[in-house]
Amino acid sequence: MWIDTDATVVLYARVSSAKQKTSLETQEKMLRETCPEGEFLSDVASGFNFKRRGFRSILERALSGEPIRLVATTSDRIARSGFPLIRHIIELSGGSIELLEEEDCPEQFDVRTIVAFITSYCNSVHGKRSHQRHKKDQGIPEE
Repeated sequence: MWIDTDATVVLYARVSSAKQKTSLETQEKMLRETCPEGEFLSDVASGFNFKRRGFRSILERALSGEPIRLVATTSDRIARSGFPLIRHIIELSGGSIELLEEEDCPEQFDVRTIVAFITSYCNSVHGKRSHQRHKKDQGIPEE
């Protein structure tokens, strides 16, 4: 692996919902204080959703060969799962990932990943129920 010293600096922040806007602002502030020259990208979506606009832009640029120095507060802001693969893709193009807050130990990361997955799944189930209840209240027939 080689790291390109002329890599494009991309600051990336993510929150799961619009209700967490203050967290997004806090992440942006931390990132800009660390790397004021960086291009800032953010997403409001689940970390399990790989169709996020900012995230996809980063991956597409790395896959096209552009070396990117990706800076985020923690690995779970980039993705809730598959982080080692994402790091590998970025490093293949000569890029790197910098985390402002490193995980304490691999076991802690694994537990957080499992808890995050369960939480995301539960939220998805509750969201579907809420949507179905809303349709019923509106008199919309079930499919």
